[in-house]
Amino acid sequence: MRDYFPSKLAVGKTFCNRVEEQGVLRRNIELGRHTVLVSPRRYGKSSLVHKVVGDMKMPATYIDFFMAHDDKTIASRLLEGVGNLLSQLMPLTQKTLQLLEKYFSRLKLVMTVHGVEFSLAYQQREFDAVAQIHEGLKGLVSIAEKEKQKVVIFIDEFQDVINAEHASEIQGALRNIAQGQDWVVFVFSGSSRHLLLDIFDDRKKPFYMLCDKIELQRMSSAHYWPHIQKIAKEKWGQEISLESFATWVSLAELHPFYMNLLGHELCKKESLPSEADVINSWEECFNNERRRLVAELEYLTLNQQKVLKFLARNPVLEPMGQSALSDANLSSASMKICLKFLLERDLIFKVNFEDAYLSLFKLDQYRVLDPLLAFSLRQ
Repeated sequence: MRDYFPSKLAVGKTFCNRVEEQGVLRRNIELGRHTVLVSPRRYGKSSLVHKVVGDMKMPATYIDFFMAHDDKTIASRLLEGVGNLLSQLMPLTQKTLQLLEKYFSRLKLVMTVHGVEFSLAYQQREFDAVAQIHEGLKGLVSIAEKEKQKVVIFIDEFQDVINAEHASEIQGALRNIAQGQDWVVFVFSGSSRHLLLDIFDDRKKPFYMLCDKIELQRMSSAHYWPHIQKIAKEKWGQEISLESFATWVSLAELHPFYMNLLGHELCKKESLPSEADVINSWEECFNNERRRLVAELEYLTLNQQKVLKFLARNPVLEPMGQSALSDANLSSASMKICLKFLLERDLIFKVNFEDAYLSLFKLDQYRVLDPLLAFSLRQ
């Protein structure tokens, strides 16, 4: 059985479009330009990187900084990534191990069981996260240059680095390596757009003006139409109707995660889904995700919940207008504070696109970002 609409990485035929973004990222990697991917959660940042690097057939490693809130964890994960890349660059032999030791004199370098890959670790007696991160990456640059092979380090949830004791120094070490060479190319992303942009846009921070920025937006219905119809013909032997497609788009609002979530639910059906099937499947998505949606609201204040509920029912161009304030039953000061918080947390957004299948979307309109959350708030 094939998972036509994966909830995690979209690879192969399940990857949809992003042609322009693929081209920009590929060019950046070829030129040795570092990149930060910016978008709300579940827009397909990781899938994009895996798609490009996979097509380029080049050595790459994925490092997840999720919950990496201390120096030791950050250093450990970075060194693990370096070890993984060394294993892709050089043959796994004792001779190679001896050769590498001169590049990593302060690090413990071993071959793991059955020679699967090299492994780097810090020396317990002299732990210095910043120095060892710098040495590990510097050694990797030397090996990559020696082998004449460019490599990619993709660091996800990079915003979590700010919680480390020596966060600024660690970022400084990464920048020092990144800015002085073209062999190791960094790609950064994270689920907290506000915190991530603060790292790269603040002139006082080490990463200021280091990376090119790629902002992922929602794809258009024109991109999804051929993708979905190709799957429909493979799954059910014929294309879905225009009415079913239109309902699919209007419910999921072209949000990449929810286009896939609804598609996955529809693929459980043995026969070609009708418009009614699309609506029923969306209800099933809601039932399956209800507890998560409730949990997202629990940490919000009463006023923040009021604004979210108001925008779910009444998307507006001017939430600070008197009519909106009256309908939401909030003062202008409270509305302003709530809007700032909800925008920073990617719970609401300002519409920056129009689509024929989303006639209710207007440019600069304030809306709830998560279509299933908006649906639940309207119930």
